[in-house]
Amino acid sequence: MKRFYYILTFILFSALTNSVYSQCEISYDQNVIINEIGSFVRQDGNGKHTNSEYIELLVIGNPDRPFSPVILVGIVIDDNDVDDIEIGTEYGYIKLADNFPMIMPGTIILIYDDNGFTIENSEDGMPNSNGIYQIPISSSLIEKYDWTGDQQKVTTSKWDDLLPFRNKGDVAQIISSDGKVIHSLSWNEIAKELPRPAGSFYFEHTWLSNKSIQLMNGDYTNIAPYRVSGYSSPGEPNSTENENFINNLKNGVINKFGDFEIRVIKNQTEGNTDAEIEVELTGDLDPEKKWEIYVDDEKIDNPNKDNPLIISNLSGGKKIVRVEIWNKELNQFCPFEKTIEIPVDKTEEEEICKGECITLISEGENCIAWVDEEGNLLSNDQQYEVCPEKNTVITELIENTKGLVIKKIIHHINVKSGNYSLYTEIPDCPAYEVILMVNGQNIDITWFDGTNEPKKTVTSSGEYTVSITDNDN
Repeated sequence: MKRFYYILTFILFSALTNSVYSQCEISYDQNVIINEIGSFVRQDGNGKHTNSEYIELLVIGNPDRPFSPVILVGIVIDDNDVDDIEIGTEYGYIKLADNFPMIMPGTIILIYDDNGFTIENSEDGMPNSNGIYQIPISSSLIEKYDWTGDQQKVTTSKWDDLLPFRNKGDVAQIISSDGKVIHSLSWNEIAKELPRPAGSFYFEHTWLSNKSIQLMNGDYTNIAPYRVSGYSSPGEPNSTENENFINNLKNGVINKFGDFEIRVIKNQTEGNTDAEIEVELTGDLDPEKKWEIYVDDEKIDNPNKDNPLIISNLSGGKKIVRVEIWNKELNQFCPFEKTIEIPVDKTEEEEICKGECITLISEGENCIAWVDEEGNLLSNDQQYEVCPEKNTVITELIENTKGLVIKKIIHHINVKSGNYSLYTEIPDCPAYEVILMVNGQNIDITWFDGTNEPKKTVTSSGEYTVSITDNDN
């Protein structure tokens, strides 16, 4: 009779689905934001210095389609004209024309004053070698407008007639094609007067002060401490944090309030509910805010708002984890969901005799490693032969091409053992040890070697004697 006993343990491998974004947090189409406003300083051959203003946009995209190009046709860029603001009003603005190209998320668009100034290697309507669009205000991709009660297209490309971002009361805005403000900047003299949608900022100090922007309302753009400066970084990220944020957009991470992560820290053992996961709020999901966690619609008790939070006593399989954040502007909870798969450790049994050899065959298609209980490497072959003389544990690690372990299988190989009564012949498949046992109540036992325990272990075939005294008779 053969016996082969092993446990299959699959490595922690969580397949997270795309986040489900609540419509209450995507209440407006925020597909582009203002990344920076400032001035170039240039010097001609005679040593004369002149300035040229610019505005730098960053394409955000749609959370439901993070790798799709964004249509920006009809987007309006203005320096003020905000309701209830009666200071510093200007009439000009620009609009992205019908021939404006579709652009991928994470892309910087630099629109600049090219009157008497041209950026080298600037491709109108095409990205440069770094993927940056450098578009002069004189470009046909940009329509220029005056405002005299009615929209009126004008031919001027003079920046001062269109976007002079330097007067007290100016508010840099991005307005959707249907007239909705989707992102805006102002500075502190009028910060309290400006009606800002979620995502708006105001300047902490006066214009061209090279200071950071302060967040007014909740929005994902607070992930990066943006710097708005007159002499900063046109056409490139503003900081390491800003660069990381841009790279996240290019990698499909478009999240308004940051994110949360789920990790399996303990698989389910078959037949039990002993799995554990860890939920951690990241980005701008502020633990101090009002928030709740649910697993499969069951609210998880977390009175201390622990972050990360370990959730125990779970079964295996697919779980939907939902984090709900209170939005005080909307006076409601807004949910964020992710799905995770919790593996189940399974046990199967087969018998093997002492001294017999078995061959373990890996189903892995990449890198294989067989290791013993101490972690010593035994083999990297697809197959490994085991000839057990005692309890043997062999671990199989399957790695992908990048060296990441994607599956872990622990093989427990046990030599057959069992309980054998006195005078019973040892089978043809002997084990290391055979246990002779006498059962009974109120008896005295004396084995052939003078010992008195109820069990006797022997290691070879033969006839063994025992003296039994029944004290009840």
